[in-house]
Amino acid sequence: MQRPTWKRMDRRVTVSVAIALAKEAANKQKSPPRIYAYYGPLAVGGSLGAWPDKPGSVQTGYNTCGAPPPPALMKNCNQPMTLTTVVNPRKSRGGYTVIFESRWGEANSRYNSWQFDVGVDRRVTFVGEKGDGLPPMVQ
Repeated sequence: MQRPTWKRMDRRVTVSVAIALAKEAANKQKSPPRIYAYYGPLAVGGSLGAWPDKPGSVQTGYNTCGAPPPPALMKNCNQPMTLTTVVNPRKSRGGYTVIFESRWGEANSRYNSWQFDVGVDRRVTFVGEKGDGLPPMVQ
């Protein structure tokens, strides 16, 4: 029986597996990736499922009016937000760094991100959260 080498183990942790493992770990965080919206792929306190399951971005919005407004006002209560999943290989150690980022405001100038390291052994480490803080949930 052959012992797994780093190279063979690394092949088992694909980009999609790394993202799925990072999302699972992120959901257990005290301050997980989230946004507050009433349309698109999200509901109030929208979850990490809104971020793409592969590297890339998706457009959504966040709520600025509080409890679900009447449909006629919905358009005025949601501001645009871009959610991005970034995956970079960890060349020296194998595995991947996965970042979930949200951007909003004029020209997407505000942001918040959560970074996770996913090892070849599938262990996930929360590296940190940084940025401007999320837009607050309006009650």
